[in-house]
Amino acid sequence: MIIRDATEHDVPQILPMAARFLASTPYGQLLPTEPERLEAFVRAILAIGVAFVAEDHGGALVGMIAFVVAEHPISGQEYADEQAWWVSPECRGGSIGPKLLHAAEAWARQRGLTMVKMVAPVASEGVAAYYERIGYEAVEVSYVKQLAP
Repeated sequence: MIIRDATEHDVPQILPMAARFLASTPYGQLLPTEPERLEAFVRAILAIGVAFVAEDHGGALVGMIAFVVAEHPISGQEYADEQAWWVSPECRGGSIGPKLLHAAEAWARQRGLTMVKMVAPVASEGVAAYYERIGYEAVEVSYVKQLAP
């Protein structure tokens, strides 16, 4: 398994992973997925942030993680803000996810960032416990309400 920087050439393989991620979360029910917008989002991350991919020995991508640098609105402190993290279900439980996160944290350190913000869909069992086990702490929980038009 190789962890490497994502490139424009990876977009066709990243898009199905992003769609699978969205479908596995409550967002899959709340938000329509527009393929053109999803592709624009992925390309924007590659232009302004960073994405790492996990590539198997056959050249197929089986995981990804993406971050941008954000500025906290109250303190002005810049931090690494996770935009996506996905490992194909058939490849979970090993070292792919941790290796992707390690690459992203190294990227943040290289930029002098001292904080990383991760998000977790509520449908992802065990994610909170995993984050806490590796040193992250819960800071907030988001809620979404669909309003009638």
